Amino acid sequence: MALGPVVIPALKGPAKGAMIIVHGLGDSGEGWRFFGELFGRYFPDVTTILPNAPEMPVTVNGGYVMRSWFDIYEFGNPKAKQDADGILKSARVLQDLVKEQVSKGIDPSKIVLGGFSQGASISLIAASTLDIKIGGVIAMSGFISIPKEVTPLITSANKSTPFFQGHGTADPVIQFTYGEQCRDFFKSHGFTNYQFHSYEGMQHSTSDEELRHIYQFLSKAYS
Repeated sequence: MALGPVVIPALKGPAKGAMIIVHGLGDSGEGWRFFGELFGRYFPDVTTILPNAPEMPVTVNGGYVMRSWFDIYEFGNPKAKQDADGILKSARVLQDLVKEQVSKGIDPSKIVLGGFSQGASISLIAASTLDIKIGGVIAMSGFISIPKEVTPLITSANKSTPFFQGHGTADPVIQFTYGEQCRDFFKSHGFTNYQFHSYEGMQHSTSDEELRHIYQFLSKAYS
């Protein structure tokens, strides 16, 4: 079952910016409400959109039905079978959310797209293949699992857009080296404004330090 996104309105309207933050496997938009409420206090003219993945059977979890942006056949293995169609379909969903905000009058340069884990992966793909230049991209514990499929779809629109990628060195789900491979992929394809932050001892999660760095990133995006 698909649910509409959780929307946290700008505290000071009308909104002048938008932040789209995408959850990971088995989570929900509601699970990232804290993120929108935290940064909404610092950026009161920004609306936060927290989309919900559809419910689907996930192969790696024995076919158990949960919210997922695409099927997963094996955790943390870039050489495993990948659900390319599902990944690209979800990336297009995010692109449509960006375009919806633009249609509401939000300046694309004031739109930030990002997410955690699965959400980070599809956010990176959505931004790199988008035909609109946006204000920034945030990838927490992200990865790129279908580089060959994404490469011919990459556009030049966001090659100079600021990207933030953060990854824990102790991540047991998406290994740190996998995060580095993701960074290297985008840098090798001409994304010149790409920050990579490593967090010593952090597992598959976020941290106060990472959130401080994201605040600094957003301060520039919404300046």
